[in-house]
Amino acid sequence: MTSDGLARFNRIIGVSSSIELFIKCHLILENFLDGLLGTLIVEPSAWKISRETFSRKVSMCLALGLLSDSDGQSLRAVNGLRNKMAHDLEFSITRNQLEQLVSSLAPPIRSVYQALAVDDEVPSDVLHQLPLVFLPLIMSVGHRLQMQRYECDNKEKLAALRNALAIDEVIGERKVLKRDARPTETQIRESIGLPNPPLPTAVFDLLPEGNAKS
Repeated sequence: MTSDGLARFNRIIGVSSSIELFIKCHLILENFLDGLLGTLIVEPSAWKISRETFSRKVSMCLALGLLSDSDGQSLRAVNGLRNKMAHDLEFSITRNQLEQLVSSLAPPIRSVYQALAVDDEVPSDVLHQLPLVFLPLIMSVGHRLQMQRYECDNKEKLAALRNALAIDEVIGERKVLKRDARPTETQIRESIGLPNPPLPTAVFDLLPEGNAKS
């Protein structure tokens, strides 16, 4: 995660208050959860994902193996603060609440926040610190969504790649062909028309106005 990525994230989110930023990022994360669950739904009319709470969506994604435990822990921490916000008309995010939220994040997400937070160019106020909290979580959950869609869209080709690599391994063990006479994984991918998996930075394309250039 680089400062350039943070700057791009801030341009895309484009808000002027900490409450607005928090709600917008929470909605983005919920949209990602909807997308993850949607990859496994065969008949959308039989079950309306939108009727489920954020918490239940997290639980279902965890149960189905669509999220890591660290993502689930961090999403629940964010949602806990969102629930407090929803029941208090005068709610404002204080520095102390921000620190409590950071301490509730799972270690992998918190470590990225801490790496970003050492940048002296980022002001220490809540409005400028909140993106540092949300960006690693949005990147993590968003990339899981992109990978899930990639695997669903290329299921048969991925199976063909695994089979080809397994055969290649047997050929190598039995020394039927020399290494330079056997196809590389890249060549196999090209021969079956399998695109490369999406990079984590492609998550920006999932965000509002995500097609804006950095």
